[in-house]
Amino acid sequence: MIRDGHAQLVAAAEVVRGDVLLLEAGDLIAADARLVESSALRTTEAALTGESEPVEKGTCVLPQ
Repeated sequence: MIRDGHAQLVAAAEVVRGDVLLLEAGDLIAADARLVESSALRTTEAALTGESEPVEKGTCVLPQ
């Protein structure tokens, strides 16, 4: 993650609003997050939503 302008490795419980997460293939996402930039990102959400297939994610604004 990037915090205070520096790349850092922190525990999932320490992720706070405003942190920028740097993700790679296979990473587990520790928090609800807003995408700033991505390239063909798909996530497996079966444990949360029951979706059996990976879900494509993007940087567009979501409806409220």
